[in-house]
Amino acid sequence: MIEWLFTSAHFLLSEWIWSVTWGVYIIPFSIAILFFLLKWVEQFNAIRSLLITLAAHLFSILIFAGFVIGILIFIVRLEYVPPQEGYYQEGCNSLNVTLYVGLIYAFLQALFFLLIHRRFGLHLLRVIALVLVSNSLAALMVYLLLPKML
Repeated sequence: MIEWLFTSAHFLLSEWIWSVTWGVYIIPFSIAILFFLLKWVEQFNAIRSLLITLAAHLFSILIFAGFVIGILIFIVRLEYVPPQEGYYQEGCNSLNVTLYVGLIYAFLQALFFLLIHRRFGLHLLRVIALVLVSNSLAALMVYLLLPKML
């Protein structure tokens, strides 16, 4: 049990590090995609679509960063220490890492919509599907642009 928690904590720390470096590009792509999906599929007006999109992304960013920084780094004292100086992991699959960041954001945004769907009259399953599509597409776009950015 302890090993599983340790592995999960390191996974979240690694994904957070990726999300604030190359994965940071997922956010603007995901905002744009979710905005248009909410506008066209849910037929929201532009202001409502923009406000809900920005709130969902802000919620997911703050919860993810707050959990990793506040709990894993400051309370648990978890550190990312590469095995040696100048370490580069050859087996790192940037597609998997980028998709995991997108899925973490999608999960947290789905939680946000679960909390607000009754107040704003949202069709929960459809909005969660849109969140999953927007974050997955954003992650794929970032993955395809990564070789050009590196």
